[in-house]
Amino acid sequence: MKSLSTAIITIMALGLACPAFAEDGSEGNGDGFFVGAGGVMYDNNDIMGVQGTIGYNFAKYFGVEGVISTGVVDTDVPGTSLSVGVDSSFAGFATLRMANDQYSVYVKGGYHSTKFGATGPITGNLTLDGIAGGIGFDWYFNKSSGVRMEAVSYDTKDLNVQGVNGMTLISLSYLHKF
Repeated sequence: MKSLSTAIITIMALGLACPAFAEDGSEGNGDGFFVGAGGVMYDNNDIMGVQGTIGYNFAKYFGVEGVISTGVVDTDVPGTSLSVGVDSSFAGFATLRMANDQYSVYVKGGYHSTKFGATGPITGNLTLDGIAGGIGFDWYFNKSSGVRMEAVSYDTKDLNVQGVNGMTLISLSYLHKF
């Protein structure tokens, strides 16, 4: 797991270091570095969290981004005194987008590692990782500030629970591009 995390971080760092090979980012259309922060709702609407994003958009169509999130509101398992939540989640994505100076619509694909925690009569952690993909929409209300709405699905098949194949995250974030 440690080598997988190192590989993800290395790939993201290489992607973020590649602007020298990309077109000049001064022409608009969302090119260049951006950061984001906002809220995220995990799968069942009971687990809420916060997330941060950092990325780089190459020209009009391609980009890379890294996302980190953590749960701030856990959910209680019905009929028990067990509480389950997201302790941390890390993901790296490549994006394909259509953009102009004000709007951007994109699809993204990548890999995630998410750590869940349980408290109550049973206390422990479980880390799941797998592929991730989603769609989203950015709207910039001036040259550098905007909002992002997206839905991303994380593969959780390693859980081996019948009927549970993934977790969907719905997020709303503030964006700032440089």
